[in-house]
Amino acid sequence: MKEMIAIIDLGSNSVRLVLFEIRQDGAFRIVNEVKDTVRLSENMSEDMLLKPEAIIRTVRTIKLFKKLCDTSGVTNILAVATAAVRAAKNQAAFLSLLEKETGIRFEVISGKKEAELGYLGVSCTMMIDSGFTVDIGGASTEITRYIGRKQVDAVSLPYGAVNLTEMFLKGENDSMRGLERLETFLAQKLASIPWLQAGTALPLIGVGGTIRNICKIDRVNKGYSLDITHQYQMNQTDVLIIYNDIKSKSYEELCSMPGVSKDRADILPAGVCAVNKLLEVLGTDRFIISGSGIREGIFYSHYLRQMGISAIENAAEFSMNNFLKLYDIDRVHAGHVTHLAMRVYDQMGRILDSPDRYRQIFERAALLHDAGINIDFYNRDRHTYYLITNARLNGLTHHEIVMAALIAPKFSGDKLKNLYMKHSDIVSKEDYKALKKLIILLTLCDKLDRSKSGVIKDVACSIKGERVIFETLKDGDGALEISEAAKQGAAFKKVFKKELVII
Repeated sequence: MKEMIAIIDLGSNSVRLVLFEIRQDGAFRIVNEVKDTVRLSENMSEDMLLKPEAIIRTVRTIKLFKKLCDTSGVTNILAVATAAVRAAKNQAAFLSLLEKETGIRFEVISGKKEAELGYLGVSCTMMIDSGFTVDIGGASTEITRYIGRKQVDAVSLPYGAVNLTEMFLKGENDSMRGLERLETFLAQKLASIPWLQAGTALPLIGVGGTIRNICKIDRVNKGYSLDITHQYQMNQTDVLIIYNDIKSKSYEELCSMPGVSKDRADILPAGVCAVNKLLEVLGTDRFIISGSGIREGIFYSHYLRQMGISAIENAAEFSMNNFLKLYDIDRVHAGHVTHLAMRVYDQMGRILDSPDRYRQIFERAALLHDAGINIDFYNRDRHTYYLITNARLNGLTHHEIVMAALIAPKFSGDKLKNLYMKHSDIVSKEDYKALKKLIILLTLCDKLDRSKSGVIKDVACSIKGERVIFETLKDGDGALEISEAAKQGAAFKKVFKKELVII
């Protein structure tokens, strides 16, 4: 039986609803997401009271969210409120009104809890063992430090993109002067956190709407070929370029700037200023964007508890497993092709390019080689490429995603060349050379399970002068498999410059 759960994240700037479907086999996916910019913390800086206009906007939006939950068959709503409600003097009255009008009871989470949930969202979807995380919200900023996948420090600062804008930039005729004052303020606040000064080369992982908008601007500026936010990588210079570009622009100019979200344009300078200053303090040049944050943290907290799982130790493996279930991939065939592929790969190491570098990529590509077959048999290669580059495969870098997406469909000729050229900002000439060899090997191993019966149990490879010999271990009649694989002889010779013999 499927479970449909809703997560509502009521922030200081926006409120989001995400619907997750959890299948009986444990596979899950997002089936809907809605966002509205309610600016709940607007004008509350002086007296710390939520204003009537902001309350009306918020209640109206949550009512609409509740209707969507009801029509979508949601059985469990997990609703949290963060910094604005946490700090509001009229918190109790607001929550009472919200529950009365919508029927939804919100949990006001502490800054520490918000930081923990944000980190959980990151740790369940990334393979980065140690680093810092930052989530810049509307009225607070959460920063954590984690070592060996264990959170060791966390802080929640009562300053975010909305209230920093109100404090330093609203009504300021000279925006440059206001930003200079903001930089000084942020430097003082960050200097008071001792563990931030331990600036190692650990990466900073960014979470939240402000961070995603910085990512979008950078991707647009660079003409980036992959439309994925999660695990997009930047450096301090990239952020500084964006900061210098936007800090002298008017609101109207920001709204027309490529990549800028119009509903965030007025608060973007303060948010980018905060990111830039934090990167300076940490002294790191690695800034990695996370598409997962507090909402995903709430989901994984619920999911892991429901499934009796203590923690996700390997985000990539976990995500791959979820992918295989979601797209109903023939796991027996995929597993057997992967077994044969890795046996061949390991035995042919001395005629492969940088075998250690590509081994894991090749293994993942083999597992996903038939991903598109359930969409359309005849166009399965195209659908496989599309799924790998568009479905969320957590824990994989963009380089690993693109490489797997080019290997798995077993493209060749102009198709492969054109896609390599499209993604030449991510994959190199060396990668392209390796791709040709890896695609031939995967094609051979797929053909060696042509009947999907597992009749070819194993392959022993030997390289003898100008020949490569595949000696198959069969459990039955493998004539079809050997015949189909042998048809790849010409393509094999073109790439490896050796004759292929299969017995």
